[in-house]
Amino acid sequence: MAPSGEPILQVKDLVKHFPLTQGIVFQKQVGAVKAVDGVSFDLLHGETLGLVGESGCGKSTVAKLLMNLEKASSGQVLYKGEDISKVSGKALRAVRRNIQMVFQDPYTSLNPRMTVADIIGEPYAIHPEAAPKGGNNAVKKRVQELLELVGLNPEHINRYPHQFSGGQRQRIGIARGLALNPEIIICDEPVSALDVSVQAQVINLMEKLQNEFNLSYIFIAHDLSIVRHISDRVAVMYLGKIVEIGAETEIYDHPTHPYTQALLSAVPVPDPSGRDNRERIILTGDVPSPANPPSGCRFRTRCWKAQDICAKEEPLLEIRTGLQGAAVHPSACHFAEEKDVVHAH
Repeated sequence: MAPSGEPILQVKDLVKHFPLTQGIVFQKQVGAVKAVDGVSFDLLHGETLGLVGESGCGKSTVAKLLMNLEKASSGQVLYKGEDISKVSGKALRAVRRNIQMVFQDPYTSLNPRMTVADIIGEPYAIHPEAAPKGGNNAVKKRVQELLELVGLNPEHINRYPHQFSGGQRQRIGIARGLALNPEIIICDEPVSALDVSVQAQVINLMEKLQNEFNLSYIFIAHDLSIVRHISDRVAVMYLGKIVEIGAETEIYDHPTHPYTQALLSAVPVPDPSGRDNRERIILTGDVPSPANPPSGCRFRTRCWKAQDICAKEEPLLEIRTGLQGAAVHPSACHFAEEKDVVHAH
């Protein structure tokens, strides 16, 4: 189903700073790690929004803030118009029925002492109002249906996680996420710990489930080719901020931010004939510390386009004009310039 209508989730100027303290008895704050620093985006019904960026840029912190696993320093997370960043107790539990998460590591996100029946059935123990009517037998039947839905054998309901492969464990995690019929699933690098062949199976499964249940995904990943395959829109993060956001084709074929251009130039090309046509952009220096980010544009210390204005004035994430003078997608760069990327197929 194509993404449509009003946004189901709106994130407005989301900020999370982790305090840095000194001293053991009398602690005083000496700074803060600016993990997420003013992130805004919308998620439509039935849409997949890909969130990409290198390690430490704040992607997983965004996921935790959306789930309220971490409390935001400031900003809003609106689910169907209601701010869920401040809720707690029963109200938070009600929200979590509709927003579920699939975690990165299938080896640590499943309790090794619980059977598959207990793991997938646990959401019904926490949310008895959502449990199928008819007691334990009805729950067992529903768990078997969920196992079948994600491509696993319903007969294996009494097995433990260690008896499954990595890909099968991730399918168990997806089945657990689907148990309460959520509207949004936040996928925090769900395939990065899996083999390439298994990655494709899990991605195809997620696409099938999305079409079947009209799910909305926020898909966090390192791998740009996987994000391209599954996403409708893509947001690129760097050091706690979104630097570029747009439709999948806009970001991959006509990136305007230098960081996005550098990321895409690093994607491996399987066809040797296409490698000569491609310009490889090598970034100099290391990623600055999120505890002490550069003034102005955070990417300027590694950017070949940087000028004086980049240090003085922080570029806003706004629509820029492209090569032909036509308006293109939002980009946070004073010198945003549309670049056609040559993809080898």
